[in-house]
Amino acid sequence: MLNKNRVLFSSLFIAILAGCSNHEDRKLANGEFDYLEAELAQPISTQGIGELARSSSYDIPPLGANAPADYVGQEVDVRSPVQVLPVLEGTRVDESAERVTVTFTSVDRSKVVRDDVWALLTGFLTHSGVNVESQNKPSGELSSGWFEFEDSYGAFWNKTRYSSKEKYKFSLNSSESSRAASLGIELLSIEETVDGETTRTVSAKDKVRYEKSMINRLLVYGLDRKNKATLAVQSQDNRVPLDLGFDDNDQLAWITGVDYDRVWNKLPTALKKLNFTLIESNKVLGSYEVSYKRPNSDFWSQQRIRKFDLRKGTYTFRVGQNNKGDTVITVLDSNKKPLPKRTMSELYLSIVDLMQQHSR
Repeated sequence: MLNKNRVLFSSLFIAILAGCSNHEDRKLANGEFDYLEAELAQPISTQGIGELARSSSYDIPPLGANAPADYVGQEVDVRSPVQVLPVLEGTRVDESAERVTVTFTSVDRSKVVRDDVWALLTGFLTHSGVNVESQNKPSGELSSGWFEFEDSYGAFWNKTRYSSKEKYKFSLNSSESSRAASLGIELLSIEETVDGETTRTVSAKDKVRYEKSMINRLLVYGLDRKNKATLAVQSQDNRVPLDLGFDDNDQLAWITGVDYDRVWNKLPTALKKLNFTLIESNKVLGSYEVSYKRPNSDFWSQQRIRKFDLRKGTYTFRVGQNNKGDTVITVLDSNKKPLPKRTMSELYLSIVDLMQQHSR
């Protein structure tokens, strides 16, 4: 019995060791690569039985002119591709750029997005404990010191220790509008160390992986900073006084001198109290899409809200800014047409007190 246990333990131990992989093995597919030596089989002879029906379902399409012909076997990196995740509101990936690039946008006319992105970048470096080797804000170029990362994987008896040191160049470009800017990134230097052995070169594909990973770290940092700022604002006075007026298109609107972000954060709370249900929001477009269903007759007195007459349906509340820099709210019906002036006035009388109440 003891010998059987030893055999079983030894078998399990060998199986586990076989499953452990080093740094390079993580890039490779499991199994052998004997298929590279495979040859096409001879066609089946149909002599004497007539011609066989042939299906093209399994035909392998020819390689394109720019396909890497040597990308086979151990040259194929099976790791999942790194993608830039635009988790920060108002960001999108610029697929047409030569290098990894993210574009930042804002609907707030009072903001210069380029300055905000520069502050985000320098804040990220400080947060990461990385010094700035050179910078030129007017030209939008910044070169970082070393980012340092460490990792380990594998079983405790066969652990692989991995570390990397990376330097980057960030390039910030403005668009014609002050409300948009793009940030590109380029890996300048790298030192990878695996179990004490250091290399200082990476393939072109791995270079892009590193650049995308660093942009993702920056965006996640920006999202965390934004969430903390939102919580701080919510703990402060968030009252929004509203006036009836007209937007730049002479449509009846609700106007306030309070900044865009504060109005944007306050509006959904007031709409919920008026029995609107949020369907979708898009801060970049400055829109809240909501649905409305008439409440029962007791609702208004119970909520102590002035009653208004509005049909059941879908509506869009748009938050923007006029040429004077004031924040403007307009309302559209399901056909994207402005509400009648009488309805806008009734809604104003109901929402104005809610917007001026402090809430958390």
